[in-house]
Amino acid sequence: MLVETDSTSSSNETFYEGARRLWLWPLPLPGPFEFVIEWQSVGLSPTPTTLDGSAIARAAEQAQPYWP
Repeated sequence: MLVETDSTSSSNETFYEGARRLWLWPLPLPGPFEFVIEWQSVGLSPTPTTLDGSAIARAAEQAQPYWP
């Protein structure tokens, strides 16, 4: 499950820029995996990229509890 938890964006007729914070559960297994993004309303067809599950797991180790 991939959930957007926060976002910011700006745009005009020819430009869009955005930043997203995402929550991923469960964490991926170590090693490479394929991540696919699609945004039909702006004409972005499914676009795959390879991500490193090990790097995501290492980053998750630095997460801090939200509630003390």
